[in-house]
Amino acid sequence: MKLQRKALLLVAITIGVLTLSSAFVSRLSISASFLDLERKQATVEAARAGRILNQQLVDLAATLMDYAYWDDTVSFVSGDMPEYMADNFAADNMKYLRISKVLVLDGKGQPLKGAQITPDETLEAVDPAMVRTVQRLASSVLADATSETVVRTYHRAGDTLYLVAISAIRSQFSAGTPPKGAMVMVRNFDTTELARFSEIVMHPVNLTLPAAGASLPPEISEDADAQHLLARAPIADQSGRVIAQLTLSLPRDLKEQGRALAIAAAVQVATAGLIVGALFLFLLNYLFLRRLARMHRELAAISDQGLEGSARLNVSDDNDELSGLGEGVNGLLDRVRADSARQVESHARQEALQLQLLHSQKTEALGRFAGGIAHDFNNSLAAVTGWVLLAKEDLSPEHPSKSSLDKALESLRYGKGLMRQLL
Repeated sequence: MKLQRKALLLVAITIGVLTLSSAFVSRLSISASFLDLERKQATVEAARAGRILNQQLVDLAATLMDYAYWDDTVSFVSGDMPEYMADNFAADNMKYLRISKVLVLDGKGQPLKGAQITPDETLEAVDPAMVRTVQRLASSVLADATSETVVRTYHRAGDTLYLVAISAIRSQFSAGTPPKGAMVMVRNFDTTELARFSEIVMHPVNLTLPAAGASLPPEISEDADAQHLLARAPIADQSGRVIAQLTLSLPRDLKEQGRALAIAAAVQVATAGLIVGALFLFLLNYLFLRRLARMHRELAAISDQGLEGSARLNVSDDNDELSGLGEGVNGLLDRVRADSARQVESHARQEALQLQLLHSQKTEALGRFAGGIAHDFNNSLAAVTGWVLLAKEDLSPEHPSKSSLDKALESLRYGKGLMRQLL
């Protein structure tokens, strides 16, 4: 695979991995943020439900105080107006006031009169267990000499939760005086009240009454199918002991919105990554890889031509690193070609010198050969000359062979001259 394709493939894989990673991380971070926001919102809704329930208890106490500070109530506790209870706490009025039990205690905490409404909307006496409970709770009210103490609390009896309010009975014009007695109003937080409460908080609400000593479920959890978030608000009695929980069923709109936003963000990040990656690949190929590929083709052509060619790399005027590389390669080519030319010239001179040396060696060998022959031949000529001279001396001057011997000596002298030239 060519370097250009390898680089493009590597860059494409890197951009793809980075894009997928950023999309995955953005989706996780957005989903986690919305889940955290969802839990915070559930906590806020649970706290809001607790405050609304507590406000209902405060409103019940305010209604109670209106009656407890009424002069007719003071007169009833003092022994007057025996028709007070029948006139003020008939079934219709108790239903209107949303109270299920009302009880009046004297200054010693003993019950004077009470009534509770039945499911068929008739009145009956308050059950003894509730009387004992409110007597215990009213002790702090009756013990306050200023009549300022008001009890607002929750009470659980079996599977029933009650809102209980207790106030001192005194005249509205006699603030700060000892209580004449105590008045108790109790509201049964039944299914009707729970339905009304759900409309107020604008979420479905269930009332959970945990068994004594049982561990309480977490404040925030999911339902069985994970379609709703369950937010719980604890309900504590006067001693601070949790006796019940309000359980709100909250739709997981934030989770769905977070999921949709996370998917949209992931798609946007992936799209942006692909666009940026494509642009980066285009610029990388246009500004770098394409020029490298062209330089590779030109180097291949120069290599095919060999050192005898004169081709050079085409260098752009960008004055960047690739241009510098091209100029460096051209300079290297020039030096290599110059070195090659000098090498060829030196090789030619070396061959000429070797030829001259060979010729000299041949001439020297021939000279030595000719000199040896000439020296030996000269020795032979000297011997012949000596013998001719001896023969000439033995002949008389008139002898006919003497002239022949003189010619022989003349030829011998000519031969000696030739030998000297050879030597």
